[in-house]
Amino acid sequence: MHHFFVNPGQVEDGLIRITGPDVNHIKNVLRVRQGEKMLVSDGTGRDYLCQAEEIAGQEVVVRIFEIEDRKSTRLNS
Repeated sequence: MHHFFVNPGQVEDGLIRITGPDVNHIKNVLRVRQGEKMLVSDGTGRDYLCQAEEIAGQEVVVRIFEIEDRKSTRLNS
């Protein structure tokens, strides 16, 4: 599964908007298609299991299906 990193501000209302150089990599190198799953991390200890929803222009929009908060997981271990 592909893994990408975003800023926490790109996570909003159950969606993540991936921008910048990752867009070219997603579209043209990996050739991700609508419906494919990927893992996205926001740098705060949260990982999101997502599905590609829209791949167009300079943005890839993915829908969040599951959130894993590694900070609280570590604290409980």
